[in-house]
Amino acid sequence: MLWLDTTVSILKPDERGFEDAIEAALLASGYLRSESSHFNLTLGLDMAELFAFIGATQITEWEKLLGRYRDTVE
Repeated sequence: MLWLDTTVSILKPDERGFEDAIEAALLASGYLRSESSHFNLTLGLDMAELFAFIGATQITEWEKLLGRYRDTVE
């Protein structure tokens, strides 16, 4: 079954309407919206999500790295 959010205007033939429809579908299926300020364009990563993932899955190793390199990280 095709899901269609009727609150998003997909009848406009422009890219913004298309982007809104895709975003609405992703959010409805469980994706989370991110802050653009967290995105590192050079690395192509959401840094807040990256650090949250590392903290949740590899905290011991992460703390060791921070202990070694704390003075050199941004």
